[in-house]
Amino acid sequence: MSDKQKNSPVPKGSGSEDRSPVRLGLLLDSLEVRVWVYEMLDSCLSDGTTVIPLIVVANHSDTVGSTRDIVSAQGHSKEGGSKRISLMRIWNALARRTADGLNRLYTQRDRSVESATTLRSITELLPEAQVIHVDTLNDGNAVTYPDEAIDEIKKQNLDVLFRGGFRILKGQILRASHYGVWSFHHGDNRYLRGGPPAFWEVMEGWPEVGSVLQVLNDNLDNGEVLYRTTGPVFPFSLHNTLNRHYWKSSVLFPRALRELCNYRDTFSQRIAARQKPPKFYSKPVYREATATQYLALSLKQAARKVRVSLGRRLKQEQWLLLYHLRDNAENLTPETALHRYRALTPPADRIWADPHVIARDGAFYVFFEEMLYSKMIGRLAVVCITKNGEISEPQVVLEKPYHMSYPGLIEHNGELWMVPETIMNDSVDLYRCVEFPHRWEFHSTLFSDVRMIDSTLIYDQNRWWLFANIETHRSMRGHGWDELHLFSTEDFLNPDWRPHPLNPIVSDLSCSRPAGPLYREQGKLYRPSQNCRYDYGYGFNISEIQTLTLDDYKETIIERITPNWQPNIVATHSIAHASIEGTTLSVVDALRETPRFGFKQPR
Repeated sequence: MSDKQKNSPVPKGSGSEDRSPVRLGLLLDSLEVRVWVYEMLDSCLSDGTTVIPLIVVANHSDTVGSTRDIVSAQGHSKEGGSKRISLMRIWNALARRTADGLNRLYTQRDRSVESATTLRSITELLPEAQVIHVDTLNDGNAVTYPDEAIDEIKKQNLDVLFRGGFRILKGQILRASHYGVWSFHHGDNRYLRGGPPAFWEVMEGWPEVGSVLQVLNDNLDNGEVLYRTTGPVFPFSLHNTLNRHYWKSSVLFPRALRELCNYRDTFSQRIAARQKPPKFYSKPVYREATATQYLALSLKQAARKVRVSLGRRLKQEQWLLLYHLRDNAENLTPETALHRYRALTPPADRIWADPHVIARDGAFYVFFEEMLYSKMIGRLAVVCITKNGEISEPQVVLEKPYHMSYPGLIEHNGELWMVPETIMNDSVDLYRCVEFPHRWEFHSTLFSDVRMIDSTLIYDQNRWWLFANIETHRSMRGHGWDELHLFSTEDFLNPDWRPHPLNPIVSDLSCSRPAGPLYREQGKLYRPSQNCRYDYGYGFNISEIQTLTLDDYKETIIERITPNWQPNIVATHSIAHASIEGTTLSVVDALRETPRFGFKQPR
């Protein structure tokens, strides 16, 4: 096995003895599908977990008049009606054209990621699949498949049907495969039902956009959840938000099919165990905005854009460190009163962030990322803080031609090791300390050809566990904040990494990305995580890890920390602490916002 294969983050199958491929059927409106769906299905076929023997193409026929037909009939039923409709059409066209113009004015499309909505023929991917065309019955947006079509579909003995069309399905089609019809709802159905995808989240300035892969039932947007995830809203850009969201969806479906293939005997029980208690939905069902609504929302977006742009010109931001020393032999936990922390401010030409702390020789050593604005490439530095609060000059300890940050520290067999973030090198590298604290040498590459973020190791139950976010799709480049993966090995110096079968173990923008080393307190294990819901590194959480095994993982957030203790602190995203002889040093980082003109920066 090559090193690349050995260190691959792709989960390996384990669990069920029945590993026969999942038989998947497609329910489409056309043989042309969006390219994100094409790549999603290609991924399902490539990993050997899926076969697709059947494509069902629906020929929709309306059984009632369309809304446009009804309006048209009403408009001509009275004298002057046609004039009113003509004026309405002129206003709608004008309002939409103005709104589109405003959006183009303040939106810059990300051209580095290809459009997910480009059409491609599915027959290129599935030349041997049986294709049947079905005349469905359509009542408004709801579609019913005739009995003879259901019988034909059932002959294929399918495990799963995928809804690739845009109509609501009702009737026996929902029960025509063993595990039902799987469908995406591009929106978090706890807070938004209806559509269009990502529109209301972007136009109303929501902090995140959700996506749900669910098993359809007769209750709209309330089926059994197979996967739920959240991702960032790109402010002022519906295209960028929706494009990334579609591409992210393309990796969710193969994960669910892989789990079905690997755990077929217990799949239903596994999914049932993840379901949350019913939650009241008290918001309206969202619809496509009218032209007037679209224009009003676009004007509000334009005003927000002006405020944000003006704020960036008038204010400057800088990441710094905050620390607190506490003498208390009975309480060796992190200091929780953040207003007590003192600032350790870098020079104006750089930032300091991602603190990790270790106690050595009666003092504390804080390793952190230092980035000069002139270079915009991070390097690693260290500062010593004594028990009396004396602080040394910072010293650079590790610098490469590529960005380095998040200096994760590991003590093992009397030696000190470091796993910094080196995502710009597409690797996770291990360094050994040869002269504490300032000399480190490269030891080995733990993972290669993978974009992993903030790798964090801990030893527990005779295994080393590595937590890290991964940019699993090219569209996530630079925004891999929302999916946490877990790997384990018996020896990190000679690793045979085992991906966790539930990867990603967390898929949530608000509590995924690591925010510092894990720690134990009164026999419990805690994991700090970043809250990127409102912006990158907005806050952090403390989660209690309740289950950590080779087959299962559970954590519960017990504390959410937000940057509210000072008016000029607008973000905080890392925490670390260490104790020695009854004294505890706690360190966090924070983003401080100050006026750009006319005022000195407070210390």
